[in-house]
Amino acid sequence: MTVRMSSTQNLLKTTEYNVAEISDIVGYESPLYFSRIFKKQNDVSSLEFRRQIQT
Repeated sequence: MTVRMSSTQNLLKTTEYNVAEISDIVGYESPLYFSRIFKKQNDVSSLEFRRQIQT
């Protein structure tokens, strides 16, 4: 797992930032590209990841 994805997961767990804000914080210029990469590496979308953490 990359440092970016680790940071992303941490931000999804601990903040209320939306996906576009998180993608910008971790250094992706495009939220769409970020979403594709996140799903490819984690097998779930970033929104689904956040829902799973909250339950």
